Amino acid sequence: DPAHFAAADGPAGGEQRVEKFDGLAHWNQLQRLRAKHNPTKQDVRWLGWLERADQAAQPSRRDGEPPPPVRSITVTYHKRRAIGRRTASYPSMQNCPSGLRPHLVKRFYHDIDMVNCHPVLMLQVALKMCVPEYELETLDEYVRGAEDDEGRTGRERILHRIATHFGVSRAWAKEAVLRVLNGGSIQKWIADAKCTRGRDEPQADLEELQAEARRVQAAFFAMPNFQPHVETLRQELAASTKAALDRAKVQGVMARAQSAGARAAAQKQLENARAKAKSEAINRSIFSHCIFELEDSVLKIIDEHFRESGWTVSSLQYDGMHVEHRRRAATTSASSSWNARHGIQGRAPAAFELKPVIAGAEAAVKTKLGYDIQLTEKELFGHASPDEQPTAEEEDIEMANADIYEAEE
Repeated sequence: DPAHFAAADGPAGGEQRVEKFDGLAHWNQLQRLRAKHNPTKQDVRWLGWLERADQAAQPSRRDGEPPPPVRSITVTYHKRRAIGRRTASYPSMQNCPSGLRPHLVKRFYHDIDMVNCHPVLMLQVALKMCVPEYELETLDEYVRGAEDDEGRTGRERILHRIATHFGVSRAWAKEAVLRVLNGGSIQKWIADAKCTRGRDEPQADLEELQAEARRVQAAFFAMPNFQPHVETLRQELAASTKAALDRAKVQGVMARAQSAGARAAAQKQLENARAKAKSEAINRSIFSHCIFELEDSVLKIIDEHFRESGWTVSSLQYDGMHVEHRRRAATTSASSSWNARHGIQGRAPAAFELKPVIAGAEAAVKTKLGYDIQLTEKELFGHASPDEQPTAEEEDIEMANADIYEAEE
């Protein structure tokens, strides 16, 4: 769809895409949250995004008139450094709170996602770079472990062991694996997850993954396509973190004559700056850029295949994307589930099948990049009820990840 892609000369000179959202659903959420007298942290986060979207969207909403039924935002994507993810301008569906997203776009988009993206790519890179399989046993089990007699894959067995050890949910256990593989601290995850037990006892899977993550990191740094960037990034990050540390030291001196609260804030800023200036923190940030670059390279092939197959890809979601729903001009006997979901009786438009294009995209990634990936459609199109709300746990994980990503940048 030519109207979907604007010329690549937006504010930041990056690629632009146009995202639709439901104007009435947006307005209802906006009014609901504006009326709250004691908003939660989630409410404030949702409201901030909705307000900005209201200002940026077209057609504009006029006071005293019903909201336009369909509104759109032009979003610009750019990379913050030479390598890494394509980050969307704000507001966009990429930075929209995940619990809010279905309310706004469930009428329009399918959510296509790479299954177990980072662990899958990390294992393949390490093996390509000749790291012995016996030095990657836990990661291998997490990615390729076969089902046991109870039908649990290696991934599910590891998540179950972590969840049981620390007394947390599967979602937090998965977060632990991803953080450790990306060079994060087990202790920091324990604090964020508010673990109820096992805090002071080593958990074997996480300990082994932490050791294997160092081997994976070394493999990425040795890859020919990343080698030229690693030292450049190290110098850039060393300079920027040193500058931040120097500023924090100056602010600390200035805060001595201020209130106790100001002194405490300055001390915390100084501690954070010192932590980011350490060599291990710089290496962790470099590694994040490498894995994000590989992730984005894979996503680019998937995106191109879908568009070449006639689909509109409206939003990039790091390890996935939003693909606009397509209906054929002809009608067929609709399934009862489709009818029930959309309140339609009788005949309904037949949707184009996603399965063939998904299989084609997987094959294109293997052919062009040499990586085996699996794509799946996550629940979004036609599934989410307007009354559904994300759990506090999901919001906590999402906000913690946003903070970590900003820190890595």
